Amino acid sequence: MNHPMHFDKVKPNTGALDMSCLLDAPAGSHGFLEAKDGHLYFEDGTRARFIGFNIAARSNTPTHETAEKIAKRFATLGVNVIRLHAADAKIGDEPCSWSACREAPLLDYESGSSRTFNAEGLDRYDYLVSCLKEKGIYLQVDLHVARAFKKGDGLESDLPDCLKSYGMVNEKLIALQQEYAKKLLTHINPYTGLRLIDDPAVMTVQINNEDSVIKERMKTPETAPYEKELQQKFGYFLLEKYGTRTLWNSASR
Repeated sequence: MNHPMHFDKVKPNTGALDMSCLLDAPAGSHGFLEAKDGHLYFEDGTRARFIGFNIAARSNTPTHETAEKIAKRFATLGVNVIRLHAADAKIGDEPCSWSACREAPLLDYESGSSRTFNAEGLDRYDYLVSCLKEKGIYLQVDLHVARAFKKGDGLESDLPDCLKSYGMVNEKLIALQQEYAKKLLTHINPYTGLRLIDDPAVMTVQINNEDSVIKERMKTPETAPYEKELQQKFGYFLLEKYGTRTLWNSASR
């Protein structure tokens, strides 16, 4: 006989389905994570194992009430790591869009620049971090994922979001990413009293998401100078590696 089962996506699991007992709260109590002999260990020698998933874009800046609810819900699922993914996404209006929420984005795009934080968004981000940590949930912090570089950043024009490849060779874009990383990782979270860089609840930090120099480059009139620079620098790399400008392939032997 079939019997329907209902799973509430908001309420925490209870009874036999509550897996929060498997988590060792608060996250970071065993010290920083390190890799050794092909495995992950905490500073005190405890073996580390993780299971978790992403929360993306606008989900990185929920209200305080929502942050408390989802942290408890995740813990009862047995989740002990969350990837804070694409917190740098641009502002959007659709609830399900790949974008930051307008009332509290992490980056203050409405200022015409991507170089400053939105105060409400940063507060929400910090509170979410503290709620997850309290429940024993570790963090992967993503840096460059969906940022939309703006003319107000000191560039010639606005650039498309999710621009990855050019940001690994262009000095201006690299400097902007370094500035963002320093601001995010070194400001003090008022709810934990720690900088992210000093918080052992941070499992890993990803510098550049999907970080291929030559994969899926965005070619628009605005990116043309960056494309030219990338091709030139890649050409110099090939010349230095092979010492010739002559085209060669196995069929020509």
